[in-house]
Amino acid sequence: MNAVLVAVFCALLTSDVGALNFEGLWYSGDGDVEYLDLLNVARSQFDPEPTLQSSSMLYQADYNAVFEGPTWQAWWTQNSYGPTFAALPFMLEPMLTWTQVSQNFWFDHIGNGQRVDPHGDTGPVGCLCDDGGPTYCRYKQGDGIVDIHDWTLEETLSAVIMQAELLLISRNATAAEFYLPLFRETSDLIESRRDTNNLFLSGPASNLLAPSYGGWLLPNGTRAHAYLAGLSVSYIVALDRLIELENFAGSAANASVYQQRHDTAFAALPTLLAPTGDYFIKSLDPNGAMHGVLGQAMHGYIEAVVNHDAVGLNVVDDALAETIMAKLTSIPALRPYNFTITSAPSLDDMEEPANPGLWQFGYWVNGGAWSTCEARMILAYYRTGRFDDAKSSMWTMLNNFARKFRMANPLTNFGSQVYQPDGPIHTVTDNWGVTGAFLR
Repeated sequence: MNAVLVAVFCALLTSDVGALNFEGLWYSGDGDVEYLDLLNVARSQFDPEPTLQSSSMLYQADYNAVFEGPTWQAWWTQNSYGPTFAALPFMLEPMLTWTQVSQNFWFDHIGNGQRVDPHGDTGPVGCLCDDGGPTYCRYKQGDGIVDIHDWTLEETLSAVIMQAELLLISRNATAAEFYLPLFRETSDLIESRRDTNNLFLSGPASNLLAPSYGGWLLPNGTRAHAYLAGLSVSYIVALDRLIELENFAGSAANASVYQQRHDTAFAALPTLLAPTGDYFIKSLDPNGAMHGVLGQAMHGYIEAVVNHDAVGLNVVDDALAETIMAKLTSIPALRPYNFTITSAPSLDDMEEPANPGLWQFGYWVNGGAWSTCEARMILAYYRTGRFDDAKSSMWTMLNNFARKFRMANPLTNFGSQVYQPDGPIHTVTDNWGVTGAFLR
């Protein structure tokens, strides 16, 4: 009898715990039990659940919509991009309707050359929002030196991507017929920035994650347009979906227009790679100066956002995707607390200096952690087979923030602390980017 007990005990000690069976409310199976449990927890956060916050806590009954959070009474494009894109394939009612209502805050107020936003700016045709509400849309990023900001070009593309993704999933032909002309207006707006090299010119705060992009600083102290790598990447992501939507709607002619725009933008992408060829820079000044090249005396940082988007949203081929991710994951400074921060080391080319406070390194858009971006990083992890990295991200969100009801964004101190530390509870939509991407 003792021998049997000893044998059983030894077998338990030497067995692969990851091969145990798991039974959860949403997931069950054999394999990595911790991984399966995290999947189960992630799914539970999209339904009312007594021990964790759920996405339904973002609901605003007065508008039958979702808002960014209790302290953020609007719906932001760049903040909702990661969570919405990740969750759409399994988003159920009523969250699907609430999300559509909130996205219509943007499309109902799309720039038409006449609408004026709260800052007094008249949005150009096809321009969408930084943030939108039931009665307005803000056509420029609202933080920083707004008067020098360009339009919300890459944020506008994120809105098109989310809405197009929703339509491709729903296969709603009537809705597609409504939105496709609006999408064409946005595409034409981006085309107005295309230069002869098939790159796209844009100015300060026209990026994801704005307003970390300062444009081209001229000797006289003013800021001009430069070639923003993220604008090319996000435009290609949008065009992929517009081609599919036009084919779904039966318009081969429109699909052909978008295909030509896509192919010429894609062909120009290598111009935006670092000299080493293993990651994308942040921007390229028209005089040839590169921003976001590790080791340079000036602008010697690496930008994570454009790179994980190029991989996670299938812009680059498999070989370059692996090369980019090998680079990103080899830099410890990009993931000091498991989440990938926006860039490292500190930016030196923002519209404001990286002084202590909002613009300091590791706090906000200069090296802070944003779960909307982490969502796209997780998609990049999955595409390149980095499942343990995705697991680490989800584990960190759950144990450092979600279980404490501190689902705040951005995450300051390089992703280790909450932005509004005095609040006892935090609920911000960005955080569901981690849970949604872990599932997708």
